[in-house]
Amino acid sequence: MYKETVMCKKIFIMFLIVMLLAVSIVVSDLVVGMNIGKYQVGEQLGVVITFFTFGLVIKQIQKGKIKYKYFLIADEFIIYKVRGSRQDVVENIKIKDIKCIKKVSERVEKFDSIKSKKYTCLNSNSNVYSCKYNDDNGTNKFYFEPSGELVNRLYSLIDERIS
Repeated sequence: MYKETVMCKKIFIMFLIVMLLAVSIVVSDLVVGMNIGKYQVGEQLGVVITFFTFGLVIKQIQKGKIKYKYFLIADEFIIYKVRGSRQDVVENIKIKDIKCIKKVSERVEKFDSIKSKKYTCLNSNSNVYSCKYNDDNGTNKFYFEPSGELVNRLYSLIDERIS
């Protein structure tokens, strides 16, 4: 059995929130005096921008509270999504069903990542891997952020299966 937990870095979330607030302030200041014909719409746009920014800040705070737990137990690879005390199994894959695990190339995977599942906190793009596997619905793919130790263990289990 092997277990590890990936948590989002709070400093990255704080940086995003500060940037959102700064952009929001600048845009609000730019639109405050805006007129369309005889109607002054700047103040209403400022309120809309404020609510939109508030929603994005709340979303970033929620993202910062998510953790992922990766488990290797016997012949299974299990991923849990953890929010507070709630844990949900998001993937439960037999090692024999894994087709490949590879490091993600940022520009190649951009469009593919839109339709695939993501179990990462995006602490660093250099540590994101994709996993293709077979299940009852065909071939699926997800992205995750394992440590080097987990990757080595997965590779060794997949190699044992092939041998």
